Amino acid sequence: MTFAFLRPVMACVMLSGLAACGGGGGSDPVDDVAIPDVPDTTTPDDTSTNGQRASAQALLNTWAPTNPPVYTDLATIPTTGAASYDGYLFGNLSNEADDITDSVIGSLTLTASFTAGGASFTGSADDFVDSEDADLTGSLAVSGGMLDRDGNPASDATVVRVNVAGVLTDTADNALDFGVQLEGDFLGGAYNAIGGNALGGVSVGGVDQNFDGGFIAER
Repeated sequence: MTFAFLRPVMACVMLSGLAACGGGGGSDPVDDVAIPDVPDTTTPDDTSTNGQRASAQALLNTWAPTNPPVYTDLATIPTTGAASYDGYLFGNLSNEADDITDSVIGSLTLTASFTAGGASFTGSADDFVDSEDADLTGSLAVSGGMLDRDGNPASDATVVRVNVAGVLTDTADNALDFGVQLEGDFLGGAYNAIGGNALGGVSVGGVDQNFDGGFIAER
């Protein structure tokens, strides 16, 4: 299942210790953020999970149908108030040899609180399923982050360092401890959507592996 890229794929790997990849505010910008593929289900007749993946694809088709998509002009993003977004968080776990799921997808709620200096983010992600469409219990908390109002969304990620953390439990009672950061951009003529990469790590029983995914949400 392939989706429109926001930009050519960047080379940025973060382990569960979460080494941040760039940003604004005097640090080096994040280059070439792309929304990766939503992982395919191994049981395509499961309508609940197909619904999540189909909905994520529909959002990408709406807000990132071309390469590049329509990025929001940063000058039009408010300096006060807030905007709420609903969508999906998804990605792949790097260790395909263990008994832990190789991919997850779940629902994402995200609120951007705007200031003259940028923005911060809160929210949650839940209703996750794994690569076999089994439910994962628990939720992930969204916090922090920043908006680089001096950035250029055509070349740099302008939303960076949005933390997503928490524990999901699979049907075998394995606790998957997520430490992920979101990086991307506002999309549409009036900050209608937000999307980009979700990069970080997952620790299971003290064993770490990479998480490489994406997110897309609209208001």
